[in-house]
Amino acid sequence: MRKILIVIIIAVFVIIAAFFILLNQPGPKMSKAEQDAALTNLLGRKPNLTDSASVPKQYVQFNGKYVSFVYPSDAKPFDDQNKPTGAYFDKSALESFTFSLDNPFMWVSVSVSPSPVGMTRLEDNPAIRVRQLDPGTYKQSEITLGDNKGLQYEKPSSFAGTEKEAFFEVNNKFYMVLISGSNQDDVVSLYNKILSSFKFL
Repeated sequence: MRKILIVIIIAVFVIIAAFFILLNQPGPKMSKAEQDAALTNLLGRKPNLTDSASVPKQYVQFNGKYVSFVYPSDAKPFDDQNKPTGAYFDKSALESFTFSLDNPFMWVSVSVSPSPVGMTRLEDNPAIRVRQLDPGTYKQSEITLGDNKGLQYEKPSSFAGTEKEAFFEVNNKFYMVLISGSNQDDVVSLYNKILSSFKFL
């Protein structure tokens, strides 16, 4: 009787183990097209499976008359003739460079303009004043590049995206760097890269 009980217990364990192994077998491997179709069905939109952090960026140098800096080589530059709907280009700028990136989406504008007449301090500039009037949206801090002090603003991530901006007044010229995008980490990373290479000429 004891031997029969041991055989039954072993048989039950073997059956349970076999059942467990069979249930945990991976199913047939899905093709890339099948994976995309399944994700589209689950998400209700086409999946974006690219990871911007895993692809190292290449940078190129912008050498202007008044400023130089590096920017991503996959940037799409704009000018007054080739600009997206609604984009504004300051005609009084001595120099400007505007571009966009697709992945991750960002919009970047760097401009150099004559300092406004009567501007005795950086805060007198209307671009800065409007941000100071909205401290709930724009967080202000000081920034120094070399011997040049400026102001920077950060608009935290929201439904409308995020922004990071820097303003300087050097040799009677007003320098402005504006970056906006959908992901705060990407915006801050590009902002830091551009400003780490920024030179007033």
